[in-house]
Amino acid sequence: MVENRSVKGTSAGSHGMKRQPTIAVALYGLPRCSAITVPSIESQILAPLRRCGDVRVYYHLFLQDRIDNPRSSEAGPLDPSNYEFAKAYEGRLEQPPDLVDSTDYQVARQCGDRYGDDGISVRNLLLQLHSLAAVASLARQDDPDVVVFARPDLLYHDPIEPHVVRHALRHPRVCALPGWQWYYGCNDRFAICGREAAAVYANRGRLLAEFCGAHNRPLESEELLLEALRRERLSIVAVPLRASRVRLGGAIRHEQFTGRCMRRPGPLLALWRARLTYALIRRECIPLCWPRCSSVAW
Repeated sequence: MVENRSVKGTSAGSHGMKRQPTIAVALYGLPRCSAITVPSIESQILAPLRRCGDVRVYYHLFLQDRIDNPRSSEAGPLDPSNYEFAKAYEGRLEQPPDLVDSTDYQVARQCGDRYGDDGISVRNLLLQLHSLAAVASLARQDDPDVVVFARPDLLYHDPIEPHVVRHALRHPRVCALPGWQWYYGCNDRFAICGREAAAVYANRGRLLAEFCGAHNRPLESEELLLEALRRERLSIVAVPLRASRVRLGGAIRHEQFTGRCMRRPGPLLALWRARLTYALIRRECIPLCWPRCSSVAW
């Protein structure tokens, strides 16, 4: 069963004579403990963004009454109150689709099972990519200048920095990501994307079959993201904004907010370049011209 809701999104206020930039906040995935996470979304994401432009919030959330995830040691009912926050925004609730017969799932499973959980983690990754593309489709109706992709099951510790948002407004091919835990590629917890980068970030699932065929190793979400961003030659920025996963029942997972990479020079080099880009943005040393953009379709 699919439930659709369409209400007025959050706005930064009335427009003056000069058009305000439009900033979409795209929430996707599965809420686990909204009583803890939603206040941090309001204070650390929405409030700072409202000082930068006209903020509109969209969501695509999986509608479940229970979570069973051996990898995260979660098993139990999911209280319906976790979805209450979404009533203020525009979006869609969807029952998780059965993906085990999909081509992407079969291709990914043939490449191995990194976590040894009989494909559960692979299925969860495909669900994440499905939700990500779905919420991006909702957000694009307002042709936003910047899109912030955020998971509703994270506790956000730091506010979004206005200078990063303004940089993404000026440069549509900028993708700002968390500057920690780049194990196999780029951290994919959340992102601040310019107009063109948002399309690449949200639709990277389209590369999955080709990616698996080319590398023939167990699928990693971070590696897939780095591949997608590199293919389109986007400017990657590593920002020091921290967020912790909140599990069913409210347990906050301990995170290592360090630049860890797993024995591969590619992610490590990409991380240091992205950190340098962030340092240059802070010092306002970024040149105004970037390499010529290719056309990216949403």
